[in-house]
Amino acid sequence: MVDRRSGAMFGLFPVGEDRLCWFTGSLLDGPPPDADEGRRQMLSLMAGWYPLVTELIETAPPADIYLDPIARLAVPLPSFAVGRIVLLGDPRTPCRPASARPSKTPAALARHLTGAEPADVTRRLLRYGAERRPGADRILGAATRQARG
Repeated sequence: MVDRRSGAMFGLFPVGEDRLCWFTGSLLDGPPPDADEGRRQMLSLMAGWYPLVTELIETAPPADIYLDPIARLAVPLPSFAVGRIVLLGDPRTPCRPASARPSKTPAALARHLTGAEPADVTRRLLRYGAERRPGADRILGAATRQARG
């Protein structure tokens, strides 16, 4: 769920039979706060949401609150590949959990590298990056729009 006014979001999923994992997120200015301040900020942002949301935030032990800033590059990378090194998976599209999409990276990379001779790897990795870039840019753009509300 995303609050379009504030950009705050809340998500919940089961972990095993008797535990839940929940997450909230919002745009922050500056470094992430400590657990208590983070809780206060999230409660303020979630005011008016479903009572269960605020109850989960209020009752979570401080030791169970983990704050993780999600960095975003100021300027998109010019390429996912440099020489024989390629950036794969989630680092290509840093975004909040609800924005994530299943990765097709292994199949795409295998398709580009199947039958490659060592001299072909650099060129094929550049082609792989060029093919994957538009989709990664769309996901990142959508995640940014969602975060801004």
